[in-house]
Amino acid sequence: MTRLTSLGALLAVALMFSACGSTTPTNPTPVTPNIQGNWTGNLQSANYDPRAIDASFTQAGSSVNGNWTNQSSDWNGTISGTISGTTFSGTATISAPSFTGIGGRCTGNASVSGPVTPDTTTLRWTSSGFTGSCNGLPTGLVFNLQRK
Repeated sequence: MTRLTSLGALLAVALMFSACGSTTPTNPTPVTPNIQGNWTGNLQSANYDPRAIDASFTQAGSSVNGNWTNQSSDWNGTISGTISGTTFSGTATISAPSFTGIGGRCTGNASVSGPVTPDTTTLRWTSSGFTGSCNGLPTGLVFNLQRK
């Protein structure tokens, strides 16, 4: 009888473990931070005073596109890029009156990057600066933005 009871207990334990299955649990899919919408803040640079800017972004999945503008100095541009995990990386453009006061508008491009999180209410993206059609484009950039 003892042998039969032990065999029954062993069988019960084996059935219990087989009922648990052998599938590996899956990790939840990470949430891509959503920065779509309107933002306000400033554009700081090493060679100009900070400029108040407004920005607006659209987002499809991890792809971000937007515009920024400074009304007082007639600077404006675009920002586009990708969110990967908790990092944004992309390109910003600038269009501004000639910094020498002679000729047409200055244009330039800059690589920008910075952190984003699912609960992002502020953005701080940095760049070494714009390169482009004019001397004197802003360098040492920091886009500081808060969600409106």
